[in-house]
Order: sequence, then structure tokens, then C-alpha cells
Amino acid sequence: MATIWLDSAATGAEDGTSYADAVTTISAANTLAVATDTINMVATHIDTAYLYKAGVRVVSVDSSGVFTPSTIYNFSTATSADTSIVGPSEVHGIGISTGDDLFISAGGLFQQCLLQCDSNASGFLSVGNVDSNDIGIRIVDSVIDLKGGYFTSSKQYNPLKIRGGSFISDNISSAIVLSSSMRSIGWEFSGVDLSGLLATNLIGGAIGCVGDVSLLRCIIPAGVVLCAASISGAFELNLVSVDVGDGYHYFYNKNMYGELSEDTSIYRTDGATYNATNGFSIEAISNSASTGVYPYKISLASQYIDTADYTTDVTFTIHFAVDGSTTSLNSDEFWIEIEHVDGADNALGVLVDTKALPLATGTAPTTETALWTGLSGTNKQMSISKTITIGTTAGTIASGLVRVNAYLGKASQTVFVCPQVEVS
Repeated sequence: MATIWLDSAATGAEDGTSYADAVTTISAANTLAVATDTINMVATHIDTAYLYKAGVRVVSVDSSGVFTPSTIYNFSTATSADTSIVGPSEVHGIGISTGDDLFISAGGLFQQCLLQCDSNASGFLSVGNVDSNDIGIRIVDSVIDLKGGYFTSSKQYNPLKIRGGSFISDNISSAIVLSSSMRSIGWEFSGVDLSGLLATNLIGGAIGCVGDVSLLRCIIPAGVVLCAASISGAFELNLVSVDVGDGYHYFYNKNMYGELSEDTSIYRTDGATYNATNGFSIEAISNSASTGVYPYKISLASQYIDTADYTTDVTFTIHFAVDGSTTSLNSDEFWIEIEHVDGADNALGVLVDTKALPLATGTAPTTETALWTGLSGTNKQMSISKTITIGTTAGTIASGLVRVNAYLGKASQTVFVCPQVEVS
């Protein structure tokens, strides 16, 4: 576990044993280093390429060996040249500027780094593992400057977490571009500042992959379309408590069947609230792929029900409003599903729903004439109730966990759902 010093300005013995005798190129440092060694790179080091050696840590330090993140690009490749980092990499505080594209493959940790793609025009940052056994990629408290390019992947396996730091680009189309050739996407952005994006869209492309992209407590410029990509695979975009420049998205979801977010202008007055005065509803917009066979799922509640507090039968009521002055929905176009425990082993797994077809157990939505705000004209306001029995037969168990979901099975339709589920 030796330490090799690296400093392009060193004039000593160049054997890497100390700051004074540092080697002057990353190539020379890698020649000396073996797995588990550390390369202490002086923060002002300048090199023409970045060559990574597996199992070796590279740390940006001052002359005393104290961690000091670089404020310059230590490694700058030639114009139009790509840079590939094949891990598992572990680099701390260094700066890499590529002439074109930056490829990070096979996992690794990048902490407080400066990563710049294509210092001239339109390169991209591509992440992904060589195979499913590789460790994930983590980029922590780093600055990612995409210049005129975008964020993407050229590999099939893509576990990635970006925590903190910033992500900027002057690309005017999409900041993240996904494609149908990608697989196993699992990207999480947590606490990342994306306010420096100039792109019209956050995500673009034609997504046919399996996986998800999640943004948690991030900052996005106002007016950016969150997902302009067409989705044909089992892919989801999820946002939680994201600042979108002109307010917050407390939750947002998009997949191939529809789009879901909160709406503070149309809501049920005695429904769920963010505070004492402002209510909200879940706005669900189905797309052309959403049908009775493939509906858009709206997860509403999970709660523990003790039948001692109710009768043997428990009724769950949800309230929703249909967008459109003359539109109404049948019980096979919008319905609720209850998942509850099995009386034999007290495990979740019993499903009942209000859908008329094919189970023929549903009841038609009933008109609710009041308690909604933000709607005009003759919009239909409706509620649906479903009576269930906890356990396989009435009274077999006293209590159990219940999950409540709603499904929108009519294509290209908008509904507003009160998140508050009533139990009686």
C-alpha cells in the first residue's frame, strides 16, 4: 500500500517517493503503482491524458499530502479525442477535460472532481458497466460540465448515483439522452444542482429500456420539459421534492402508460393538503398506450386496518374529478384495487377491485356534486366505494395491511384524484 507522488512541476529525483521527488506524468506514476497503492497528485498537476490503473487510488493533495480538490483541469486530452476510464476507478478531487467524449465504465467513485466533456463543442458523458457484475458508478459533490453535449450511456448495465455537486450544459435540446438500445438503467440524482442547464428538455430520446431515472431534492430551471422522450419499455422517470424553478414537484412519475404529478389548482376541499390552506390532487394523464388491459397505475395508500375499529366489511372510498365538461368514465375505464392479507397466513396477496370487466364486481362511479375546487362547467365529480373483507372469509383475522391503488384505463384522458383515501 505504497504512496506515489505526482507533480508535473517536480524537479527532484522523480522516483515518486516524496513531494520533492515526485514523478511528473500519470504514465510514470502508473508504472510504479500496483493495486491498493495511492497516487498523491498535487492539485496543480498538468498532464495531457488520464490513464487509469485498476485498484489504484488517485487523490488530489497539497504539498503536505492533505486532500485539496483541484480547481483546474489536471488532465486535458487533445482536440477531438475521447477519454475512457475503465474501473473500478477511485479518484478524489481531480479534473478531467476531454477533447470529445468521456466514457466511464465498469464502476468507480469520483469525489469532488471536475469532469468536462468536449471543451470545444458537443461531446457527451457516457456511463455504464461492461457487465452486470461490475460495481456501480458514484459521482459525489462534483462539477459535470457537458458544454454542448449531453449525458447518456453506451453500455447495457447502468447503475449510477450522482450525489450533490452540479450538472451543467449549453445543449439546447436534451440534457439526458436515452435510447432503445440501453438496458438495466438505474440512475439516481440526489441533491444535484441542474439550474445551469440550457436544454429545453431534461430527458429526450426514444426509450425502450428497462429501469428508471430518479431525481431527489434537485434543482431544475423553470420551463424545462421533464421527459420529452417517447417511452416504449418498462422505464420510469421519478421526481421527489424537486425545485423546478417556479415551484416544487413534490412527486412526478412518467412511464409508457402515462404521467402523474400534483396539481394545486384543482383539488377536493376536504382532501389531502400541503398545509392548512392549499389543497392538491394527483393529476394523472394517460397516453395512447394506456387501456383497460394496460392501465396507468396510481398508488394511493398503504395502511393497517384493525377490523375491531370497523365492521367486518371495510369500505374504501376514493374521490376523483374527470377533466372535460362532458366526459365521464365507466367503471372499466377508471377503477380501484385493494390488496389485503390472506386469512390463512396473514400475508398480502388477496386482490379485489371495482372493475366491471372481467370480474363483474364493480359498481358504476357515482356523481359527487360538491367539494371540488378549480373545475368549471359541468365537469363530473365522482367517488367510488369498494367493500372488502379482511381475510379469506369474514372474521378470519382481526387486522391486516391494505394497499389501495387506482387505475386509469382510458387512453389520452386526464383525471384528478384526491390522495386521501376514506376508510369506513
